[in-house]
Amino acid sequence: MGVSEVEFWRLTLRQWVALVRRLNKNKEEDSYHVANLMAVLYNVNGVKKKPEDFLKKKEKRSQKEVNENILNTFKAMKDGR
Repeated sequence: MGVSEVEFWRLTLRQWVALVRRLNKNKEEDSYHVANLMAVLYNVNGVKKKPEDFLKKKEKRSQKEVNENILNTFKAMKDGR
């Protein structure tokens, strides 16, 4: 995550949520770069593909579900599970 254990436990919930969102965005960008490379390889060989053809479809979740999931994960981490 890029923070020490001491820094991690000093994070507020809002800071932790922002950190997780940033990490998720970075993962999505990395996935898109790989998918783009795969599309280029296919296209060079005559098979028309777009980067989106290689990405998983995102499931839509409500903001409430996302917030509950984040809170439950944070509680579990604090309890040492």
